[in-house]
Amino acid sequence: MYILTVVAYPKPGKAADLRQACRDLTAASADHEGLSSYQWTAADDSGALNLVEVHADERSIFNHIELADVEALGAASERYDDCHLYGPQPSQELTDLLSSVAPLTVHVTI
Repeated sequence: MYILTVVAYPKPGKAADLRQACRDLTAASADHEGLSSYQWTAADDSGALNLVEVHADERSIFNHIELADVEALGAASERYDDCHLYGPQPSQELTDLLSSVAPLTVHVTI
């Protein structure tokens, strides 16, 4: 099992758009195989949002990234930060992919 967390920061004036994009993406992700939890919560008054994903395995993470339509999320986000991956040692391919989104810290827990 992997737990992935990241913080999304809205572009100026786009906090409401970011929240809506997150709601839409959460609803659209409900049937992604291996994804057991996908939640966004408010990080602080800046409009930043914390993402928490729980995946069965690496395949689930790649599947979710492939299926997720993040166009609206990207249009409303200024940047992503504070990305953490908890679980078994990830493959270099997964580490490289996640590091391309935000600075990544890997926490090997198993």
